[in-house]
Parts: sequence; C-alpha cells; structure tokens
Amino acid sequence: MITRLKGRPNFSGELLFDDYTITFRNDPLLIAFGIACVSIMIIGYTVNIYMHHLDKDVFFLILYAVMLLFGIFYIAFFRKKYIAAKKMHKKIIKPKSIKLVKITPIKKNIIFTFKLHNNSQQKFKCRNNIKSDKLLAFLKNHKVKLVTK
Repeated sequence: MITRLKGRPNFSGELLFDDYTITFRNDPLLIAFGIACVSIMIIGYTVNIYMHHLDKDVFFLILYAVMLLFGIFYIAFFRKKYIAAKKMHKKIIKPKSIKLVKITPIKKNIIFTFKLHNNSQQKFKCRNNIKSDKLLAFLKNHKVKLVTK
C-alpha cells in the first residue's frame, strides 16, 4: 500500500512510500512556467521604462522600476527552487541508502532531511499528522538512524 505525504509550500511536492521504497515527486515544469511568465513581464516593464524615461511623470517610472526589481528577485528566488525541484523529481530512495534522517518539528509541520550514503540530501516539509507518523514508523522498522533536532 502506497502512502502519500503532501509537501508544504517551502518544499512543495509529495513523498510516496510503501514497504520497500521512498519516492519524491513534484512538478519542476510548473516552476519553470512561472519563471517564463515573470520573464515576459520583466521585458514589458523594461520596455515601459525605456519608452517613458523622458516623461515628467516620475510615479510610473518608479512603479515600473520597483516591479522590474521585484520580477528579478522572483526569478532569482525561484531559479533555486527549480534546480532543487529538478534534482528531487522522481527520485527513488531505498532505506538501505539512507545514512540518517534529521527530524525538525515546527509548530504544525515537520521537516525530514534525508542524508544519503552518497553525501547528498533531500528535504521534505509536511504536516505533522498520522501519515508523517507512518513514515517515522516505516523508517524505524528499517532501522534508519533518526536524529531529532
């Protein structure tokens, strides 16, 4: 039986596990689509600044500049998310390949940091509920080292 945990917004996606494997799944193309849309908006704001740079109305120039900076910040922030999502997409982990799992409880959520034997790590943030307890039981059954922070 496959159990699915939905990720929280910071580490979106889902974690699926059954009796043998843990699978990470998400949609990096959705993040790429958002980056492409904001890129088109940035081009529009740049054209508006260029076309109106001689106007005496400074309000719209400031507005275009602020929106341009916001768009650049958005792309820089979500570029990192896209790279992380692409690395995590359809990654299958067997319990034998996990060195340790760091567990960080935060209010109603819990963050699992899977450190693997090949020195890579995967983070997953989800609600602290029955399904996350099932994941903890699954990890304990396979004798994975758990570290609570």
